[in-house]
Amino acid sequence: MQKRPPVKQGYFCVGVITAAHGIKGEVTVKLFTNSPESIHEYGTLFDENDVPFHIQNVKFSKKGALVAFENVRSRNEAERLMKTYLYVSDDFLPELDENDMFLDDLVGTSVYFENGDKVGVIRSHFDNGAHTVVQIKRTESGVKDILIPYTDGFILEADVEAKKIIVSDMVEDFFDL
Repeated sequence: MQKRPPVKQGYFCVGVITAAHGIKGEVTVKLFTNSPESIHEYGTLFDENDVPFHIQNVKFSKKGALVAFENVRSRNEAERLMKTYLYVSDDFLPELDENDMFLDDLVGTSVYFENGDKVGVIRSHFDNGAHTVVQIKRTESGVKDILIPYTDGFILEADVEAKKIIVSDMVEDFFDL
């Protein structure tokens, strides 16, 4: 499992600096947004300690966004930023339709079978290219977590406000994998 970005109240994580690029201080940023080109709209990004990063220029490559920040002028400076998570204010989040939610809102949600028995609690989520997958920490101690697709075939009902999800009994097939 990949490490989840630290939570920063009032902000959401748009990416992480993964590498220095070139000798002029550019960095490669792995973006966590649906529309990578929106990084231009954010203007200033912040790390988890509220240090501002003003975007000067962005280019896109197969490895992610190549970003030049003001005040980062050398490869040495860029290398010190490795594994820095970048955040923007929640004000940039789009308005959601009635039945939509942000995936991060699922973390900590209790998961139940159709009959009411508790399966566990959602620990994390990731996209495998085909769909979102959620990691569920099982209620029994010493039992390994399970991964299930977050699709209509498995998720029967999701109430984000009540922090409760009802899953199909088919989820039990994942217990012995």
